Amino acid sequence: MKMRQSWLAALILSSSTLAGNIVLNAPGACAQTRKQTTRPATRAAEKAKFKGFLEPVNYQQDVKLTDAFFTSVDEGWVSGEHATILHTVDGGKNWTAQVGGDPANSEHPIRDLRFLNAKLGWAIQDGPERLLQTTDGQNWRELGPSPRGVQDFMFTSERHGILLANGSVEYYRGGVFLTEDAGKTWKPLMECTMSTTVHGLAHTEACWFVRLEMLSNSSGYALACDNNDSLAVFHTGDAGRTWNYRVLPFTAGGCKGADFFFTDANHGLLVFKEGKTYVTNDGNNWTAMLATTLGPQIHFADSEVGWTLWSSPSNWRAARITYTTDGGQHWKASADIDLPLHNGAEYRFTFPRRDRAYIIGDHGMIYRYTIVPSSYTAANGFNAPLMPGFDHLRF
Repeated sequence: MKMRQSWLAALILSSSTLAGNIVLNAPGACAQTRKQTTRPATRAAEKAKFKGFLEPVNYQQDVKLTDAFFTSVDEGWVSGEHATILHTVDGGKNWTAQVGGDPANSEHPIRDLRFLNAKLGWAIQDGPERLLQTTDGQNWRELGPSPRGVQDFMFTSERHGILLANGSVEYYRGGVFLTEDAGKTWKPLMECTMSTTVHGLAHTEACWFVRLEMLSNSSGYALACDNNDSLAVFHTGDAGRTWNYRVLPFTAGGCKGADFFFTDANHGLLVFKEGKTYVTNDGNNWTAMLATTLGPQIHFADSEVGWTLWSSPSNWRAARITYTTDGGQHWKASADIDLPLHNGAEYRFTFPRRDRAYIIGDHGMIYRYTIVPSSYTAANGFNAPLMPGFDHLRF
């Protein structure tokens, strides 16, 4: 399940390392002792010893990779074309093909990896869509057909799951489906519809879903849009069994590239229309962020550190990481990163902890982000932004 993967790490970092920085640098903290006046300089010297770094841990076959999910910083799965599911337990140093992995076979792609833990996971295989499951983290089986047009899905327990589908047999546009048997069968729950006002006239329109985000086993959000380019955020407080929605006071100009992410019930980000970004601090009211252009993929490692990854606006052959360290209130852009592929829109990434991320793409490309000593180098590697809270690491 694509829920918070690193809250424990976030709490540890927020309560120790990061909290210490805030106190030391707070305005008015002028009651100095010798220890207090030297710590900022010491901390700066410590930071200079480390850097963020991206290096290849590629799968050595020509397979287009479609999704990645890590249940810890070192153990994870990557899906791809040719019916591929890869597995690593050592941070990508070695990859084992649990399913497929051979570019010579003609089986349909596997996508949308979701895990509750290192043993229990699901994935979607295309053509026609069907749900796969593992109960030991190694062996996969087909559970049966899923609703057509799967857009997103998550499991909140071993048996209960929520699925959003667009263009299913039951619902011409978007619909919500539930399972209570681990995904063997799915029951239609409701069609996606939105009531809006356009040019002073009331409209009730069918809509389609963009993404599902669960904050806990019970609470979550879904993003949807309609033919009038209206956007709505749907909310559930009972694991998808009932939903209410709020139409947002702006239009999207199309749903293509839209994405959103909530760090908690009140704080969220919405990106659409070539990077136009809105933020909410109460879960209801949204404010445009000035001078902030984000990519369509938003992932947070914890409540404070998040990334987007997309093509550089100044060089289409390069990628750029835009990152936040304060829960999305402010963002900084990295320098251009010349990853082997030259279309950042094709990259996907997962972010299990603020000091570890994995970026995937075509031709078996997998790049691992870590925090390393400043002197560290690796073939085909790139320096990357340094995330805070790194000093809990030991080299």
